[in-house]
Amino acid sequence: DDSDSESNDQNRQQLCCNHCQKKFRRIDMLSRHIRRHTGEKPFQCDCCHRYFSRRDHLNTHRRTHADVKPYKCSLCRYAARRQDVLTRHI
Repeated sequence: DDSDSESNDQNRQQLCCNHCQKKFRRIDMLSRHIRRHTGEKPFQCDCCHRYFSRRDHLNTHRRTHADVKPYKCSLCRYAARRQDVLTRHI
């Protein structure tokens, strides 16, 4: 039945940002989006106490405190902490 399909699509998009009315299918994505409006930064670095709005940004930042460079150049011995830095190198 097409009406059931349409109803399911609407149910998946019920989460709406109160600030800008952007719609989301998952609560975690809405929560992350709302932090753009509120400026909330709940993730803190243990080393330097800097705050981040997203856990993945904190995890990327943590590499600055360690000598971990997982992105290796295939043409030379260069290594980088972040993919975008390696891409600029190439």
